[in-house]
Amino acid sequence: EAKSAINGVGLVKVPGKRCGHVAVNTALGSQEVDFVLIPEARVELDGSQGLLQAVKDRLKQKGYCVIVVSEGAAMDAMPAVAKGAEVAGKGKKGKRAFPDVGEFLKRRITEHFTAAGGQINVKYIDPCSMIRTHPPVAKDNLDISHLAQSAVHAAFAGYSGVGIGNVNLHNVMIPLLDMVSSPKVKVRIVSFCDGATAGKLNARAHLSARAGGHGGPRLGRSSRPHGTAGLY
Repeated sequence: EAKSAINGVGLVKVPGKRCGHVAVNTALGSQEVDFVLIPEARVELDGSQGLLQAVKDRLKQKGYCVIVVSEGAAMDAMPAVAKGAEVAGKGKKGKRAFPDVGEFLKRRITEHFTAAGGQINVKYIDPCSMIRTHPPVAKDNLDISHLAQSAVHAAFAGYSGVGIGNVNLHNVMIPLLDMVSSPKVKVRIVSFCDGATAGKLNARAHLSARAGGHGGPRLGRSSRPHGTAGLY
């Protein structure tokens, strides 16, 4: 989609209202993603080090750009009205509803380039429903079979109040209380997986950790070859 248009920007929204694991793994697996926006990192849109300028630079380099954004990313960059909708709105299941960050970014990118007199073609894709309803493949069936067998073994052994999960390639019993009370597993900006994103893809990143309400690590701007990704 992005390659087929002049100054094409492919904007893809993936599941992840509070964590960016899907977005990060999508970028690692695709090798075509230029920028990744996740909830764990504050997004800077404006300025010389902002996302809009980075998109402009990437379009000059190769003529198109691909951005992957998590559902809950860029909340700090959204206007107060959108933030209010996030707090007050409720989804169909009674959960807190988040404003559509994809539509917001599409509008901001289009407005930024239009105001500068440039041509831009933003292709917004929201495959979240397709991802969640994708039919299982052979590996999925195999994994589920192993989990089911482990659950039966645990029941015959007399264990109760536990769930079966895969930890470090091993099926283990996890107390249900720990499963429901544990906090969400966040993407650690400085971790093995993110190191692979920043190192293997030679990422330019503008990161500021949101945890604790204080600034985190910031990776400076550097030149990157075509086809590399940046965490924002």
